[in-house]
Amino acid sequence: MKTKVALARCREYGSEEVDRAVEKVLDLLGGIQSIIKPNSRVLIKPNLLTDSLPEECITTHPRVIEAIIRAVKKVTPNIYVGDSPGYIGQRIEADKVYEATGIKEVCRRQGVKLVYFDKAVLKKNIPLTDWLESCDCIINVPKFKTHGLTTLTGAIKNLFGLVLGAHKVKLHKEHLYRDDFSKQLVDIFGLVKPALTIVDAVIAIEGDGPGSSGTRIDTELILASQDAVAVDSILATVMGLFPLDIPTTKEAFSRKLGEANIENMEILGENLGEFIHSDFKLPKMSLVYCMPKPLFKLARKLTLHKMQVIRKQCQSCRRCIEICPVGAVSFKKDKALINSKECILCACCQEICPHKAITIRRSLLLKILGA
Repeated sequence: MKTKVALARCREYGSEEVDRAVEKVLDLLGGIQSIIKPNSRVLIKPNLLTDSLPEECITTHPRVIEAIIRAVKKVTPNIYVGDSPGYIGQRIEADKVYEATGIKEVCRRQGVKLVYFDKAVLKKNIPLTDWLESCDCIINVPKFKTHGLTTLTGAIKNLFGLVLGAHKVKLHKEHLYRDDFSKQLVDIFGLVKPALTIVDAVIAIEGDGPGSSGTRIDTELILASQDAVAVDSILATVMGLFPLDIPTTKEAFSRKLGEANIENMEILGENLGEFIHSDFKLPKMSLVYCMPKPLFKLARKLTLHKMQVIRKQCQSCRRCIEICPVGAVSFKKDKALINSKECILCACCQEICPHKAITIRRSLLLKILGA
């Protein structure tokens, strides 16, 4: 049987529009009752990178989460919502994120429990939230965005948020290269295997995502599948890429964890071709990470690419210091300063900066060569 992926057009975040789209994709997949067992304990996992407002479109929109909660309530009252923010911190930082992103208000209004990932259980030496032990299944709700390291942050990458904040920094340090880090993400995906993935792709982030350095693009889409690999394959296609251009998709497909061949999918609902963007902007760093390891090491050594602080935009929030896995960020005259010799080009600082104060600079040699 072909892998089912359901598409529904959703032009804006009005509650009725989002409810209709979520209901449509679930109906196309056979209904929520065919996926979630009655009275089971369900963890809904959004993408809550940082404490940005819903209209910034950096995090999963609260109306998408609310529509999913309404649907799940038809089969079970045991619903939990939670994530681990992108930067170091425990409950107090997570609470700020829940408040700013509108998730706390949705959970209050719907009477479901908002949970905090502050305790870990080791699964194959990966420290994941202990809420995985308390729930029967996960509904994965990523935000469609670009990512400097993995090109796409979608279904598989969103599960990195099940790792507790401080441990995420450690895993970045231990897996410096794109393919190594992608294998780690697929390890997590293989351990978790969500029951369902529903993507908020109403407005996506292109360019230097997944944070404030990216730019918004209207993609007008809600999509869902029980196969997260298929979901990411569809998102890559929307970006004008081949599914196996995404390192996490390539790795997961090679392990037979899901389907990446569009021909082997049954696309339900809308016509996929209507959502493809041939001019979708990719992150600057995605080209750097496509280099073979020896060339990437050389680029780092010669600082052909380097992270640079735009001083006039730096607001001294110090999140870049907290998240840098190798301690390459310091402060001078109340502004961030990045040591290029220590920097591993993971772009975590750019990802988490709320002020668009960190960019990627190419050397003069690369500019002359047009690379």
